[in-house]
Amino acid sequence: MAMLSNEMRTPFINLLGLAELLSSQTFGDLNAKQSSYVESIASSAQRMMTLLTDVIDLNSLEWGQGELALDTFELHAFLVSLINPFETVARKKTSHLHWTVRQISGGWQQTRAGLVE
Repeated sequence: MAMLSNEMRTPFINLLGLAELLSSQTFGDLNAKQSSYVESIASSAQRMMTLLTDVIDLNSLEWGQGELALDTFELHAFLVSLINPFETVARKKTSHLHWTVRQISGGWQQTRAGLVE
């Protein structure tokens, strides 16, 4: 499983590195549209890495090699990460997506499959 995990993660790590290199504008300036595309590539690759990690962690749990842990997370940041891909699609269609979240206090916890050390 470790070998498969490494083989699956490598392309996403490469995508993230290339997106970071492009967004640093080392090879020249990017226009707004290009910057948006690079940001979309980076966020999609990061989401895929997260999903892959979750699948690997769940597989480890099935084999009795891990345990569940509670993690505290920022709800607003989580919601932003869900909405951003839809905003990109809306912009491409010359539409606008508007959303509002009321201020929510207190820590939120999620059950997270993972290897607890």
